[in-house]
Amino acid sequence: MRRGIRRDEGLRSGRGQSNVIAVVLLAGLVLAGATVVVVAGSTAINEAQDGTSYSTAEQSMQSLDAEIQETLANDGGQSFDLPPIENGNWKRVDDGAVTLTLEGSGGSSDSVSTDLGAIVYEQGERTLAYQNGAIFERTGEGTAVTSEPQIGYRTRNDEPTLNIPVVQLLGTGNGVDGRVRFEQQPATDLLESIDRSKFASIGAGEPINPIRPGMEVTLTIESQYYEGWGAVLESRLSAPISYDHTNEQVSFTLQGPSPATSVSTSITAVGGVLPVTNTISTDSYDSANGPYSAPGGSNGDVWTRGSLDPSSAVTIRGDVRAEEGVEQITNTLEVYGTTALGDNPSGTTVFAGGSPVFRDTFSTKDTFETAGSSVTFQGDVIVDNDVVLFDGSVIEDPGPDEADMYVDGDAEIGSGAVIEGDLYVRGDLEFSDNTGGGAKPYVKGDVITTDQNIEGNPSEVVVDGTVQQPSTIPSSSMEDPLETDVPADLTERNPSEVNSDFQTFSNPGDRDNTAATYISGNELICGGLSQCYKNAGPNPQLWSNDDTNTIRLEAGDYYLNAIDLGNTNLELDTSNGPIRIFVRDYVSVIGSSTISVPSAENDVEIYVDGQSTSSGGHAFYMTGSSKFTTTGDQASLMSVYVNPSKSMELNSDASFTGLLHGGSSSGADTKVTNDVDMYGSMIGDVTEVSSNFEIHYDEALSSRSYVTSVSGSDRILYLQMKNRAVSVDG
Repeated sequence: MRRGIRRDEGLRSGRGQSNVIAVVLLAGLVLAGATVVVVAGSTAINEAQDGTSYSTAEQSMQSLDAEIQETLANDGGQSFDLPPIENGNWKRVDDGAVTLTLEGSGGSSDSVSTDLGAIVYEQGERTLAYQNGAIFERTGEGTAVTSEPQIGYRTRNDEPTLNIPVVQLLGTGNGVDGRVRFEQQPATDLLESIDRSKFASIGAGEPINPIRPGMEVTLTIESQYYEGWGAVLESRLSAPISYDHTNEQVSFTLQGPSPATSVSTSITAVGGVLPVTNTISTDSYDSANGPYSAPGGSNGDVWTRGSLDPSSAVTIRGDVRAEEGVEQITNTLEVYGTTALGDNPSGTTVFAGGSPVFRDTFSTKDTFETAGSSVTFQGDVIVDNDVVLFDGSVIEDPGPDEADMYVDGDAEIGSGAVIEGDLYVRGDLEFSDNTGGGAKPYVKGDVITTDQNIEGNPSEVVVDGTVQQPSTIPSSSMEDPLETDVPADLTERNPSEVNSDFQTFSNPGDRDNTAATYISGNELICGGLSQCYKNAGPNPQLWSNDDTNTIRLEAGDYYLNAIDLGNTNLELDTSNGPIRIFVRDYVSVIGSSTISVPSAENDVEIYVDGQSTSSGGHAFYMTGSSKFTTTGDQASLMSVYVNPSKSMELNSDASFTGLLHGGSSSGADTKVTNDVDMYGSMIGDVTEVSSNFEIHYDEALSSRSYVTSVSGSDRILYLQMKNRAVSVDG
């Protein structure tokens, strides 16, 4: 019995323990679940709070920017409450700097810098930063732009302008919390800090703007947030952006206007074929030493972007430069300077008859052939291609130096060829009696060729020097071909500037027409071919035979519908200042009419838009003994610029002194025929030059600078940097 009772008690005791354990386990499970819920909920709550805090900080940054801009716009200061955020902190840091570097065309330069500072909000691995008007977000993956700064680049009116405000955030400590006070402070003006004495083109006290021709402007931003700055600059500029990751810098360079150039040729053709035929001559003089007198000097250069097509008595006392070589050379051509011919797309440089003379170095990038001509070369001959046949011609320097021939290709030297100096051939070489019984090819110097098996019978050639056959001829032993490129910018004013001037002076209040005695409205009082009047008014008087038929304009800016002169003289008096005339339609000067500049005190510029054309169909037209003259044949005193999409013609004993400019890119179609004289320079798409034309280049034009283009995605004319500073106290 006792055992049973003990046994029953034992069983009862085990069941009671199981109930207790179950309760304990259940409670533990509930507690664990509650703990998980609490922990997970707490994490979610913290993340939500962090997200809310970060969003609050972003909104506060936007408001902070507005308060700083308000402070900068007004005297005094502003206060701003930064919201307390438990999960992050605010501070002002000494981070960032802007450096402006100005480099002159001669290598001179100066750099100035200023610190930026920043206000940042940090929360874990995320940072928001306000710097120089921009808001950046920085994480472990890099820097992103949250709000862009007020940086702008525009090219309106072909005046590329960069606007980059600089705002310094100054302070003595890092902590900012609660109420923050902003006060406007004196700022470092970067533009004014540039040392002008380092630049010849900027006088003491002169503004930096407009940026001078040939200068470069470089801006460098150093910042923890440089990648964000780079993204901003890439979105605003087309110029290349450079990154220096080691020093946390981003930079870019903008070019000022292309360097000022001078006029250096008698003729510059910017179109296709330049035909010069039937007694054409160029030479030069220097009006600084007096008017032209024959014979002229040897600086009457002729340049063309296309090809040259000379024939029948052409004399060029100067250099020849033709980007596309020559069509062919026939009859009499004499060049006193160097000749530089490019590669003609249509084929070989051919001498087809006559006895051309080249008195200095002759260079061609084209294949070359003298068959049928008796050509005299009085300087080195450089062929950057093959010589199809060189025969019947002479390379012989009349001076103490020898004249050599350099061929960067194959060459055949035929009957009657004489080479006074050495012959260099970087290809196959053949000597031949191509005429059958003609004079043997004669090389007075050495023959140096990479051809190990020279063709031709040794008895068919005379070589006074040695024959050398190296495996290669080093570049140091060869002569490079001469430069053939014609510059892209040829002294003209920016077309947009000219258009802007036309718009300005078409307004009566912005021009000097009303002060001129011989202008009524937009018309010269004496205009037209037969109706030339002395005076305006209800009873105008016609010129009589006793009158000088001369009307005058003095210093000023004028806007005219046309200049249409027949047997009338227009005197442009610059003794009290320069004269600029903007012509809406055309300039037509015929008969015995003369436009003259009697004073050397200042110059005249005439701009012709060509909205309507003369009776001859041209924007600029001269014929019948008409003249443009300047005192002392000074071409720099008269410049005529014609719309490049229009045309110009001078013929029948016309005479022009000055710069006649039809544009450097496409160029006004230009024809000069029948006994025309020019003193100065002509630029345009010259499609005909013929019949007793003489042009005398005025060397004084080379000392006068002309502003050229500011076109291009990396150009700058104006730099606007408004430097301001704000103190930050929290």
